[in-house]
Amino acid sequence: MPHGDLERRLARHNAGEGAAYTRRRRPVALVWAQEHERVASAFALEKQIQGWSRAKREALIEARLKALPGLSEAKSRQMGP
Repeated sequence: MPHGDLERRLARHNAGEGAAYTRRRRPVALVWAQEHERVASAFALEKQIQGWSRAKREALIEARLKALPGLSEAKSRQMGP
C-alpha cells in the first residue's frame, strides 16, 4: 500500500470509520506496516497478527524478530496439551 494510502486509512480510522473495535480505541496510531503486492496476503497477515499475544505483537513492533518464535512456543507451552 503506498504511503499516502496508509495516511488516508489512519485518518479514516480516527474519524470513526471502519471496524467497531478500532472506533472504541481512538485515537489510533500506526506503529508497524508491511507492504504487500496482494490485498489477500496483507489481510491474511493482519488476521494472523491479531491472534498473537500482546508480547509477540510488541516484539514485532520493536523489530525483535528473533524473539517471535520463542514467544509462540511459550504461549503454546502455557496452554498445555
